[in-house]
Amino acid sequence: MNRGVIQAHRDNTAPTWTFCGYDARVDAQSGNVLPRRTAARPRRGGRHRSPDRISVPAAAPALVLAVPAAESPVTARVAAGVATEAAGLCPGAAISVGYAGGGPAGLAPVLERAVQAQPPQSQGLQAQGLQAQAGAAGEADGGGLACRYAAVLVPLALTPDAARDAFVASAAAQAGPGVMVAGQLGPHPVLGAALHDRLAEAGLVRPRRMAGLSLVTLDTGVLLAAAGGEDALPATEAAAIMLAARLGVPVAPACTGSPASVDAAAATLRRDGVTRLVLAPYLIGLEISAEELASVAAAADAECAAALGSHPAVGQLVTMSYGAALLEAGAPAPPGPGGGRTEGQAEYRTTPPSTDERSLPRRTSTSR
Repeated sequence: MNRGVIQAHRDNTAPTWTFCGYDARVDAQSGNVLPRRTAARPRRGGRHRSPDRISVPAAAPALVLAVPAAESPVTARVAAGVATEAAGLCPGAAISVGYAGGGPAGLAPVLERAVQAQPPQSQGLQAQGLQAQAGAAGEADGGGLACRYAAVLVPLALTPDAARDAFVASAAAQAGPGVMVAGQLGPHPVLGAALHDRLAEAGLVRPRRMAGLSLVTLDTGVLLAAAGGEDALPATEAAAIMLAARLGVPVAPACTGSPASVDAAAATLRRDGVTRLVLAPYLIGLEISAEELASVAAAADAECAAALGSHPAVGQLVTMSYGAALLEAGAPAPPGPGGGRTEGQAEYRTTPPSTDERSLPRRTSTSR
């Protein structure tokens, strides 16, 4: 490099070349022969980079959280925390909470108000069963018509329960065909991290997860207690496997509604050499009261962590369930280039891949 070029770089007047989306500049002062690379598109910070954050179109159905308990200061605080987290992940969605029991805050009245708030033309289309025509008309006018559902009902529960599921289904049936009911929120890998957080906050396990060939002591065992009866055990077993892999300690599933399952899980852990039992509530805290949970832990002679409550993972799972329901319901995509697709956001509609052979990658072989 001649002296004039070096002086130009020192004066910051040398040209900049762009390769593959990066700006490359030769640094003559540092003597480094490699070019600097700066990202052409800066990365966003904060929770807006979350892959679970979705863009909600104006015609999307409301999100209704079904609380399997009566309204009280405790249940209202937990539901409000979950709703706040979900609102941050799906901005623009109309979120409401319905409780078990009667009154204006009951699930049935809340769903009725959500259906009544739906555009009149969509209500007529639902009554006539013309969802297909509605979707075609929505694509013709740019997605202006509403989704064929007025509300997506997401139960705040991690495992199935016959009584709760019947209550939710009854409330949805009373509201009419404009309500779509989502499944329970668990099991899911993000719940493993949330359970770990609650156990670590109580000082029952170490905060860091097991990684690699870690040496762990097996004197501590975890009772993963879900709300409900024996029908909740399969989902709890899957969550127990994920939590055991994260903690590196034995984990046994149990159900708070079945004392026999709690005794059997505790006996299994003690046969494995566990001398200290801790109870991890595999529930949000709305399913049973804190007093009932404490009595279950006392009967098993186990230390107890707090329920998940309004842990961010619960709001994340609510958002994911809502987004999956929108995909299934065929909600119109938000307006904008590419159907409103942006980085880190879920797509409401997908385009089938092209079958044109010219668009397929050529197959190459490395062997002669």
